[in-house]
Amino acid sequence: MKTRPNAKVLEFGSGSSTLWFAQRTKNLVSVEHAVQWFDEVGKILNANPKCFTVKRIFHTVPYYSVCEDFTDNYFDLILVDGRNRNGCIKHAIRILKRGGVLMLDNAERPYYQPGIKLLEGWKSVSTDQPEPDSCGFTYPGWRTNWYTKP
Repeated sequence: MKTRPNAKVLEFGSGSSTLWFAQRTKNLVSVEHAVQWFDEVGKILNANPKCFTVKRIFHTVPYYSVCEDFTDNYFDLILVDGRNRNGCIKHAIRILKRGGVLMLDNAERPYYQPGIKLLEGWKSVSTDQPEPDSCGFTYPGWRTNWYTKP
């Protein structure tokens, strides 16, 4: 991301990733369903002069319907780290560019298997997170899968 400041990024679920992406791209769309968390992340972004402006969308669940607002093959990277991840994956496939990356956080959870099945045939890499993230969250077995769209 440091070498691609114009990368188009969509994230489902705001948080520490929002701050990270906002410091690296001018084209971040962040979708959040919890109003208090939406407001909190906004305050953090506004207080950080290193952040680009973020298109922040507050949307009740299911918020994957925001995908309808984007053309096919629009995003370079999509992070699925929020509510109804299976639905987010299903609707995000169309708007992810060929060669683009879909990240699924907490991929070790069995109830995300229907979404993962939609990505069969895509190149993938899994990373484990044994240490707490920047917000201090951690738990045993935490895994993120990275899928490249063929």
